[in-house]
Amino acid sequence: MDKKLFIKNLAGLCHIPISIYQDSAGLTDRLDPLSHPLNSYEQDLVEHILQKLRTSPFAYETYEAGLPVCIMGCRGSDCSFILGPFAYGPIQTPDMENKLKKLHLSPFVECSWNDALAASVFLINEYLDPLFTTAMLEESISEKDHDVQHLLVNEEIRQWESFQENHTYYEENILHDYVEKGDVDYLVDNLELLELPHPVILSDFYKNEEYMAVLSISFAARAAIRGGVTSKEGLLANDIFLKQLEDCRNVNEIKVLIRRALLHFAQLVKENRRRQSRNIHVEKCKKAIYAHRLENIDLDELAEQLGISKEYMLKLFKKQEGIPITQYIRNVKIEAACNMLIYSDRQINEIAEYLGFGSLSYFSRVFKTVTGLAPVQYKKIHSEPGF
Repeated sequence: MDKKLFIKNLAGLCHIPISIYQDSAGLTDRLDPLSHPLNSYEQDLVEHILQKLRTSPFAYETYEAGLPVCIMGCRGSDCSFILGPFAYGPIQTPDMENKLKKLHLSPFVECSWNDALAASVFLINEYLDPLFTTAMLEESISEKDHDVQHLLVNEEIRQWESFQENHTYYEENILHDYVEKGDVDYLVDNLELLELPHPVILSDFYKNEEYMAVLSISFAARAAIRGGVTSKEGLLANDIFLKQLEDCRNVNEIKVLIRRALLHFAQLVKENRRRQSRNIHVEKCKKAIYAHRLENIDLDELAEQLGISKEYMLKLFKKQEGIPITQYIRNVKIEAACNMLIYSDRQINEIAEYLGFGSLSYFSRVFKTVTGLAPVQYKKIHSEPGF
């Protein structure tokens, strides 16, 4: 069969442009369903392919900017065949149409990657090597970039056809900005509106949601760290939520866990910023009181440990906490007494002695002032079964 007629029939079957470049005469024929001439960018791609075909039976070039558009080439006995350009993925999406406009590119005919490879093998069989196979063609390809591009295109097509939507980087940043700022109140009111959509990429739907939860929780932890939470605190909380993920029994529980994690990380940021805004001497004072709550606390010694005068310490503490330091010490001691009444087998008089109260009667009077109950009543109520 005449070569030109053969190429015309093949171009009609696969619906892509095919050009013939004779070794001695250059371009001799081009069959293009859209009748679009090649621009300078595409001509450069063709030249690269023709150079590669001097040493290989097959070559190809893909377009820049992530466009799923390709030009392929294959060898004959005394010529080279150029197939394309053709689109092997969707180019009707708004994103792809914008890229085409920016690059001043015309619409392309569409053909699957595998069909274009089959056409190339058909040409090689007819005009170079009748025993050449698709497997041999794929082995001859030295560049593997198209493998990744092919997977990307196929996944985009699958998500597009199944009406699945992924969130944007901008939407992701909005959500994580609220975590990073510690804006708990806003998240509580708007968390459902900020929920990030994502596609189902795995055949196992539950496993898909589980993987997405791992990403959501980990990104939230890192947003909290950017917001000022220590790496140790943020990553430890991240690990705890990932352990809880293992106990989730359905997709709804996974979603609840993600929301709880987002709020927790935002709360960590909020508390950290609140602590940083408070006076360092008062915070050290509170830590020292808590550490020595089972001892008699001498205010002169406490001020000396802080490196400030007792009068200044009392003034700072009242200004920040809103109560005198003696009342704060009393409250901390009574809190310790409550825990000891519930969780230890110590007698009330022993607890009073441990906490530095001078007498049982004084301890009982202070305890009732703070809790509203006498120590014996408190212990009885909290020791009842089912409490």
